[in-house]
Amino acid sequence: MMEAFSVWHWVVMTNVFIFLMLLPSWFFTRIVAKAGFSRWWALLGVLPLINLFALWWFAFIDWPSEYVHPSVIRTTRAYRDARRSS
Repeated sequence: MMEAFSVWHWVVMTNVFIFLMLLPSWFFTRIVAKAGFSRWWALLGVLPLINLFALWWFAFIDWPSEYVHPSVIRTTRAYRDARRSS
């Protein structure tokens, strides 16, 4: 059965497989980074079954990006621009 496929079949299928693994990884890294976690957590998104548990855990925990210290808020660009315009 294996000799029935040409080399081009394997090249195309390998590229499709890589694309289907890299595209979700890219989305996962962006989401995880915006939530305030390390981008390495996105590796859990490509592992079968583990990604379901990771998604469930990720949905119900407190995200670090939700908690910002007041001293950090004063240094943001929007805060400084608002103070300049008033």
